[in-house]
Amino acid sequence: MHVHNNKQTTTHRDDDDNDRDDVGGIVWLEHVNINVPDHQVASRFYFEGLGLTRDPYMMVGTRVMWANVGRQQIHLPQRTPLQVVGGHLGLVMPSLQELEERLKRVSSTLADTKFSWKRQTVNGTKYIPEALDEYIQVTCPWGNQFRVYQVPVPDEGIPELSVRYVEEICHRGTAVHIASFYSKYFEALTRIIDYHDPSGEKLHIARVRMGPKQHVFFKEVTEEVPEWSGYHIAIYIGAFSKLYKRFDEKELLHKGNRFSDNYDTLEDALRCHQFRVSKIRADKRTVHVLEHEIRSLNHPSYMRPLVNRFGGYGVSVTH
Repeated sequence: MHVHNNKQTTTHRDDDDNDRDDVGGIVWLEHVNINVPDHQVASRFYFEGLGLTRDPYMMVGTRVMWANVGRQQIHLPQRTPLQVVGGHLGLVMPSLQELEERLKRVSSTLADTKFSWKRQTVNGTKYIPEALDEYIQVTCPWGNQFRVYQVPVPDEGIPELSVRYVEEICHRGTAVHIASFYSKYFEALTRIIDYHDPSGEKLHIARVRMGPKQHVFFKEVTEEVPEWSGYHIAIYIGAFSKLYKRFDEKELLHKGNRFSDNYDTLEDALRCHQFRVSKIRADKRTVHVLEHEIRSLNHPSYMRPLVNRFGGYGVSVTH
């Protein structure tokens, strides 16, 4: 299953899992929250360039924008400090050609930023097995990385638009511990994928299932891992009370957060329908930090229909 050469891992297609229709304890990855310093520049990139749709019903003021990506979102508060994801976000869009045309149109207006894009061929572990072998690598004006893929149109004829995964980079030797943490505390489905870096060193990737065809990948690297900058992911779980008690018992709840939700007690968490966890631990040692906004299925935002200009699910309008 894991085929290597002397230089770098050959393409690994993880599409032979006999549990691919199983979900596990985490049932949905809904959004990624990233601070941006300027909404005007962010609008050019996310809405004009990537082609996402600003949510017309929620957060329509000047402090926060929500960008719809099919059934998922990217939340964009205009706030400091600037937040940059350590790895990258994996998106699926209906057409890479149309994406390229949009990116060309915004190139001149984003010329004085970190914005860039390039069509690439998958080389190494293929995170979306059914996608085409090419993707577009996009850098946002502040350095966040996106890999945008195209999946052949399925039988039902609905082109896909989604946030399919988040890749986090982590320290060498931590992937197994991270997978164990998610299995133990979240009852999530996990898998360890082997790969070799360009120098030939064997490293690991922890794949954590976050819902139907959704994952977070924790990829070990030998170089320096940047410090977590404060971004978070929002996920939904089934066993809400049980997991709250489990995290509370081990003193893993992320209390005193910057948002308005409060969950000092289980009753508080039930009232807010959510709580937060950020430290991923192994034997009381923190091996990685990533904030999780953990929601119950009774949260009012669960499976809320989202407006998209093309592709995706829920409410779609033509562009």
